[in-house]
Amino acid sequence: MDADFVFPFGYKSTVRLPLERWGNFIHQCIKGIQEYRQPDVLVTGIQGGLLPRGTQFLNTDTTHCLASMHYLLAVKPDAIICTISPDDDPAMIRETVGVAKTYVTCDPLFYALTPVYREFRQNQSGGVVVYNRKISPVEMGERLKIFERELGVPVIDISDEANSKFIINSIQTKFS
Repeated sequence: MDADFVFPFGYKSTVRLPLERWGNFIHQCIKGIQEYRQPDVLVTGIQGGLLPRGTQFLNTDTTHCLASMHYLLAVKPDAIICTISPDDDPAMIRETVGVAKTYVTCDPLFYALTPVYREFRQNQSGGVVVYNRKISPVEMGERLKIFERELGVPVIDISDEANSKFIINSIQTKFS
């Protein structure tokens, strides 16, 4: 499956467009795709960054959350796929999806679990340092089961290429 449009914002973003121009730019791209490719469905991804977490509430810089909201509102998808991390709290995931559903009125088709677990440790000066570690296949299997049970929607390993058929079947089943 090919993507008609990619807008890689977030971690290690290559987007160099000012946030205030995102809405119009993305909207025009989507209109062009709809006119020339005439897709039946628009599917996009979201992440937990849609909601402010931790110190984001305390800081005045909420650009990350606003960027996610700008993107979602500009795309207006028919369906979403939500990417989650092994350390995410299921309640926070449900809140994130609830916010997205308020604006785009669709539930996630499924969740995609990343294999990177964020560990927070205190350093010698009393600050907090974030360490990222890749979880083992056994731990991935355990987290997949827990999230699927907690969220009531399929959860897949984002890095497992064997899930390609599942992804296509999920989209086709939802909209056929």
